[in-house]
Amino acid sequence: MKLMFAVLTLGLGTLAVVAGDKKVEEKKPAVVGEVAPHPLDIAFEKAKTAKELDNALLNDPTFKAAVKAALKAKADTEEAKKKNPNLVGPSPSRAARQKFLDVLNGIKDEEGKK
Repeated sequence: MKLMFAVLTLGLGTLAVVAGDKKVEEKKPAVVGEVAPHPLDIAFEKAKTAKELDNALLNDPTFKAAVKAALKAKADTEEAKKKNPNLVGPSPSRAARQKFLDVLNGIKDEEGKK
């Protein structure tokens, strides 16, 4: 019994030493920098109210292009699903959302256009 207790104590002591040898890296605080410039920044700079921001976004060429691309992606997906109901892929609304965000983020489409 004493032998088993001694072995157990020695084993736990060894584990504690081994575990203690690992260096614990201190987490450094994240460096906060500026957000990259975006074409929509102008709309947010000029607007002081929600109505002004709505108007600024609706008249912004980047936002207009994103809406136009989203509607085209939705129509294309709906047409593809009509032609092939078993087609696997995003729903028309999800395809539209993804295209909208891609255009706003400046991601090129399959044709190499922004």
